[in-house]
Amino acid sequence: MGILNLTPDSFSDGGRFQQCDDAVAHARSMMAQGAALVDVGAESTRPGHKPIPAGEEWSRMADVLSLLAREGIPFSVDTTKAAVARQALVAGACMVNDVSGLQDVRLASLAAEHGAWLVLTHTGPGALGGTSFWEDGLLDSALEKALQAGMKMGRIMVDPGIGFGKDQSQNIKALASLDGLVARLGLPLLLGVSRKSVLGHITGQGVEGRVAASISAALAAVSRCGAGCAMVRVHDVAPHRDALAVWGALSNAQGGRSP
Repeated sequence: MGILNLTPDSFSDGGRFQQCDDAVAHARSMMAQGAALVDVGAESTRPGHKPIPAGEEWSRMADVLSLLAREGIPFSVDTTKAAVARQALVAGACMVNDVSGLQDVRLASLAAEHGAWLVLTHTGPGALGGTSFWEDGLLDSALEKALQAGMKMGRIMVDPGIGFGKDQSQNIKALASLDGLVARLGLPLLLGVSRKSVLGHITGQGVEGRVAASISAALAAVSRCGAGCAMVRVHDVAPHRDALAVWGALSNAQGGRSP
C-alpha cells in the first residue's frame, strides 16, 4: 500500500502532493514500483494534528480520486469521517482505512454497502497486564461492531495502530507481538509503521533517514506473521518491494511461507 498524503501537515511528506497533478503522478509512480493500491488521505493524523471539517477533507481529495479512478489505479481512503468515506466509495475506493478504531460505526456500514474492505485500527496502549498485549478489548469491540453493521470477516483487516495512543515502549511491544494479534482475531494484518517516530527513537534518524528502519520493521512483521501480514503501508514502495521479494524467495527455498 503506497501512501498518498494530500495534506499540508503530515509528519513525513506534508505539502508535497497538494497539487492534483503532483498527487496523481506520485500515485502512478508508486504503482509502477509495485504498490497494490494507493492509500489516499487528506487529513493528517500525526500527534497533535488539527482536525478539519469533512467538507475541507473531501475537497482536497475529490479531483485526485476522480483521476485515479479514470486511470484504473486502485485506491483506499484514509478517513475517520462517514461523509468523506461515502463520497470516496462512490468515487471507486476499494477500502476504508479508519484509524479511529471504528468510533463511527457508519464507516463499517458504508464499506459493507459498497463491498469494500475495512481496516480496524488499535488506538490504545494495549493491555498493561495479562499474557497478551492485545487483551484490552479495543479491537474485539470494533470487530463486533463491524460485523453487526454488515461487514464480513473476509473483508476486514486489522492495523496494530503504531503511534496511535502508544508511547515508545508500547509501540515496540506492539511491533514485537504482531503474531499474537493475528492469532487473536484471525484477521489479515495491515502494518503502518513507515518512517514513524518509533523508528527514529531507535535509530536516531530523522524522517527522511528512516527507510532502512521501516524495511526492517516490515521484514520483522512478515517473519513473525508470514502470510498473516497481508499488507504494509509505506512511503517508499520500491525498496520495500525488493526487500519483501528477497525475504519471500528465501522463505520459499527453506519451505516457509512467503508474504
